[in-house]
Amino acid sequence: KEELREVLRHIRASRDADHTRNTFQEGLHARGRPDPRVPLMASNAMEESTAGEEPLTKEEQTPQFKKKSPLQVQFGPIHANNANMFRALNMAVFPVRYNEKFYQDVPLFPREYTMYAWYGEFVVGAICCRRENNASENENARPKKLYIMTLGVLAAWRGRGIGGKLLQKVLDAAAEEETLDHIYLHVQTSNDAAIAFYAQFGFENVGKIKNYYNRIEPPDCYILRKSLSGAECEVPETSGSHDSEHVDEAAEEKASEEKASEEVAPTDDTHPQ
Repeated sequence: KEELREVLRHIRASRDADHTRNTFQEGLHARGRPDPRVPLMASNAMEESTAGEEPLTKEEQTPQFKKKSPLQVQFGPIHANNANMFRALNMAVFPVRYNEKFYQDVPLFPREYTMYAWYGEFVVGAICCRRENNASENENARPKKLYIMTLGVLAAWRGRGIGGKLLQKVLDAAAEEETLDHIYLHVQTSNDAAIAFYAQFGFENVGKIKNYYNRIEPPDCYILRKSLSGAECEVPETSGSHDSEHVDEAAEEKASEEKASEEVAPTDDTHPQ
């Protein structure tokens, strides 16, 4: 009888937790805002709706803090039927808002370089890369390069090695492609954690672009680059702006205004801003 009572207590606790989580997610979905702490489920209502590893908090930097154990994840493609989960993840992780064309293009990107990280039934992170022509003047340079557009992990699942596994998965595939000369990305100059994260994988800081981002402070970015051909990284042209083809400037401006409003008058949402 005691064992039966214990089982019933576990069932009730699990049921109550699921009800609370579902009610919370439904409220967020009604407001059009994903919860950064809750994983995205393939069957979740979120389907109707792009950072790497995050810096450690002050608490996590203390010796008393117990480091989270690595999480074993599976990898799966981003395709037309599940791209809305990618949109929800990006909205939860990044300050930049990407337009509809970006999400239409994502399923067309090479699957070996664009994928989800799944933990059971949950999407907890994703990476998105595209091939580009390499316009190098070096006659020995390979004809293609790879650009990391987004790499993000939901806040509650960071510090578990997920971002590193996604990046390593891409690097392993890129090493097998003989046409790729290098892989690169842009990172905000203030994002020391991301710079250190990519440095662990052999990325070098090869340049700075001023006023690369719109409506984000600081607006400047560094270019991080890793050679895939064994050649030294060239210093690229350090001018230009954020990928305007894929950025939804109106949505980005609205998000910026909402964030400013929330900082002045916090909402009654139960998740942190």
